Amino acid sequence: MNIKMKYVLSTILVTVIAIVVYIILHEVGHCLVAMACGARITKFSIISASMAYEGGVFNRFQFALFNAVGALFPIIVSFFLLCFYRRNQQGMVYHQFYFMFSLISIASLFAWILVPICSFFTEVPQGDDVTKFMLETGLSPLIVIFGALMIIVPMIFLMGKKGVLGVLINIGKEVA
Repeated sequence: MNIKMKYVLSTILVTVIAIVVYIILHEVGHCLVAMACGARITKFSIISASMAYEGGVFNRFQFALFNAVGALFPIIVSFFLLCFYRRNQQGMVYHQFYFMFSLISIASLFAWILVPICSFFTEVPQGDDVTKFMLETGLSPLIVIFGALMIIVPMIFLMGKKGVLGVLINIGKEVA
């Protein structure tokens, strides 16, 4: 198998793995808060990217945290992974995974920008974590957007500082 084919196949495989890891961490985040509030987890599905619980006692802050932590937990994991990223590490898959997982984690936060923007013009999607968070906290959509940007921008800078994209571009040049 030539190097280009390996690159394409590894990119596809790493993307699928990064998506599955993201889904697991997203749902685990919800589960952790639910269990901390005394709930019992009754369903955890990677396929439907969902979890369910019964019981538990949530105050407004805890319920808001429950909705936010789905996006925050993967970002926290991504942050710590990036802190330990080594740009001199050998192996294409290593760099592809760091890039894809970080990109997916950051990209998921764009919902925390788009849903609040949509709320100015139309009805927002019911049942969505962002919608539930805004309803529970009563925060202005502008504050939610600002909060998302305060996470997205530093994460992008961290990816740049660590050289994740630069290394991947160099690998791509070698393959081409």
